Amino acid sequence: MINNRNSPRFTSRILIDEKDKQAFALGFTSVGGNFQIPDEYLHRASARGFFKNNEMVAGYLINDSAPFRYEMILPEEARIDLQKRGYLVEATSCELTCMWMRKGTLTSFERNAVYVRSTVDTFRTQKRYVIAGSVVEALARMQKQTLPRTIYHGLLAKGGMVEIYVAPRYLMMIRITVVALIAYPRDLLHLLKNSIINFFDLRDPLLK
Repeated sequence: MINNRNSPRFTSRILIDEKDKQAFALGFTSVGGNFQIPDEYLHRASARGFFKNNEMVAGYLINDSAPFRYEMILPEEARIDLQKRGYLVEATSCELTCMWMRKGTLTSFERNAVYVRSTVDTFRTQKRYVIAGSVVEALARMQKQTLPRTIYHGLLAKGGMVEIYVAPRYLMMIRITVVALIAYPRDLLHLLKNSIINFFDLRDPLLK
């Protein structure tokens, strides 16, 4: 089922005002975000929040301008190598960062909705490559269903490990469709249909 009438309504929106963006940053750190989100980056990126009963329970950032978050957290040698290969440069890349979901508050369908919405959002930036990464194995495993190529798996500049992965944006859309067909045939196909309709609805601009 998508949502029954007694369930809290699950909605999302692009975050514009300062209060919402600070709530996003607090939500990210409260679920174990490894790095603080610099204010400059938080206001430069496009933030989407997901809500139940007017409480933010999930979200992510999308950025297509330098400096990219992933280049800022990598050792210099790794950053230079990725940029020489055409990644993390403004002409080709957008990044999906700081994805978080509050534990115990989202249904399986709602978690899938976050992933599908992030796919549509990043596609609409029109950049050649969509790049994401995680220090959390479970999140990386889920995101790599649509972004299958690992381009870096190693140390962070300040310690710890991270995996960064990528896909061309059209391949990403093909793969999310395949995931929907195989793993979540009813819920995700319904969600994907609605997302595609929204994609072509110019009255609902995605990025500020």
